[in-house]
Amino acid sequence: MIKNFYMILVADEDSIIKEQNFIGLSLAMGIISSYLRKLGIYTYIHDINQFLMDKSFTKTDKELISILYDKDRVLSYIYGEEDTTLDRMARLFLDENWKEYDSYGISIGADFSLFQIHLGMVIAKYLKKETKRPVIVGGNNISYLYIFKDFYHELLTAAIESLKFIVKGPGEKVIYKIINSIDKGISEEIIVREGEGLLYLEDGEIKCNVEASPIVICPTWDGLDMKPYSYPLSTSQRENENILYRFPLAITSQVVEFNRRKNRENTLFIPYIFNYNCVYSCAFCTQSDTDRGQLIIEDVERVVEDIEELSKKYNSKYFYFLNNYFPSSLKFIKEFNGLLKERNLEIYWSDCGRVNGMTYEKLKLLYESGCRKLVFGFETGDTWLLEFINKKLDLKELIQVLKWCKEIGIWADLEVIIGLPYERENEFMNTYNFLYEYRDLINNFWLNEYFLIPNSLIGRYPNKYGIELIKDMYNYNMLLNANRDKFLNENTSNMTSNSRLWGFNEVKENSFRSYGEMQRENIDKIKRLSELRNPEFNQLFKFYSSMNKIRESS
Repeated sequence: MIKNFYMILVADEDSIIKEQNFIGLSLAMGIISSYLRKLGIYTYIHDINQFLMDKSFTKTDKELISILYDKDRVLSYIYGEEDTTLDRMARLFLDENWKEYDSYGISIGADFSLFQIHLGMVIAKYLKKETKRPVIVGGNNISYLYIFKDFYHELLTAAIESLKFIVKGPGEKVIYKIINSIDKGISEEIIVREGEGLLYLEDGEIKCNVEASPIVICPTWDGLDMKPYSYPLSTSQRENENILYRFPLAITSQVVEFNRRKNRENTLFIPYIFNYNCVYSCAFCTQSDTDRGQLIIEDVERVVEDIEELSKKYNSKYFYFLNNYFPSSLKFIKEFNGLLKERNLEIYWSDCGRVNGMTYEKLKLLYESGCRKLVFGFETGDTWLLEFINKKLDLKELIQVLKWCKEIGIWADLEVIIGLPYERENEFMNTYNFLYEYRDLINNFWLNEYFLIPNSLIGRYPNKYGIELIKDMYNYNMLLNANRDKFLNENTSNMTSNSRLWGFNEVKENSFRSYGEMQRENIDKIKRLSELRNPEFNQLFKFYSSMNKIRESS
């Protein structure tokens, strides 16, 4: 009888090469833990990021660890070949409690990190080999591998054949079903073919059952040390709002280090989600895939109950919501605000937002309920491109919302994408000019270089968008070698480069442009847009960085 479940969150390269002063709390782990505990399965969370916080690695250590980029060696190990070095590698990242559990779950992360993916597979194989107990592998990187399943065919085939339970999508329900089915004596083959989101092989082709629908549940991280996920804050409420919501992450990291040295009290920054999926189908986005389910929004009273429980349990009033966007219904917003007041619940939070249908009244109520930042999907300032990618964004409406946010006191961030198909200089300058003209209304913008996702509308219907696909521009070994070089040179700032496996040429009549040309132009675009960022943030980053260096040397 399986009574307990040992969950491992695998770390990426940064945990090895960078000194961390705080780490992010995994909401997915909290959701799985809460769901299984309610069904009588005791859970234990082992976050390797936390496990490594006080550990340092020499150059020799890193050279040894870099064997995780050796594809043939990792694949052979997954298939069962003895390798004492990889055994030792797996043990290096486990704590002393791992032998005590009936079953195991490995999250291989969500950062497109091949190090993280390989390490997770190696740990999974080691646990299965040593314990002969069920091991389940999941995490958003499974979705990434599956999207490029032809490119990663060798790895996924090895994982499916040797590890059996590989989960794409939400894992909480399928994990319980796997555990329950094993207890009932149901064979692994039947479990795999019937389990929601489980990958399987059919005539050598990698396939996947329909994903489980996500659930809204109050997460729990019982048993996990919360200090590494907490922020040393001040007695000034406004200062705390700046640290948690206004500043870009790079500055927040420096301020956290500065405040930690002043021995300020730690406060947990709590993640929570209460809606999933998206009714919009932006052509560049994975949410435009056909396997995305209907919009899921939890009842507002249940949402506030969860928030109150989390706030009291972890003694914090600071949240960051991870919804696709905060529900835009005026009824939901009014009820949310009213219930918080009824319960005398003071919280502060950030979330993504949609401009569509936003009003001054809604924003005012959101501010009253604690909203301090909204991140809007802007993507481009060119009206033709907005229509081309099916963004359904009116720039005049966005400007009005930005003005209202400024007046009310909500910081507005924008998501920007450069390098979309047919973004030439004129289209780019419309984005540039928008960001420049309205820079006083924009708190910060997140600059993303477009990469083609096979399961998006653009990836599925390239002819409609006037492009020809360039599939698998690299091979697996080439990508691993490039990642290994970055790791050894301590240069892992942009792991999204691993997702640029497909390129495209523009092929509309009289309008050809190669992918190589676009890549060269994107470098210049990124440089020019980066110069538009708030100069105050650069000054703050330099100040806190220098102060931390002075304190470190004193």
